[in-house]
Amino acid sequence: MTISTAIIDFLCNLHGLAPGPDGSALDLATGLIVESDENFPNGEMLRVVYQNGMKHLVNMNRLVDVYLLRHAQAMSIIEEEGGGVKKQYEAIVHHFTVKTGFDI
Repeated sequence: MTISTAIIDFLCNLHGLAPGPDGSALDLATGLIVESDENFPNGEMLRVVYQNGMKHLVNMNRLVDVYLLRHAQAMSIIEEEGGGVKKQYEAIVHHFTVKTGFDI
């Protein structure tokens, strides 16, 4: 498993994302598909596929940070003893680093 594959796998477990076709992550809110790119096996860049089929490479840190923040916001609302968004964000960033080896 490459780092980029581990990142996609992690994204599939976040709030508002689901496993998509061919090992990708599907953003349920926007319809975007996030894929690893074979030219960046270490995950520096991820490929985003728009609903019209257009593809675009995006910096992994910028993209993942948006999803981690969205997840933290949802968890701060859902969990009774969840604390604030900052506490949830710090926890999910730590979990991301442990699971992927990539530090945000």
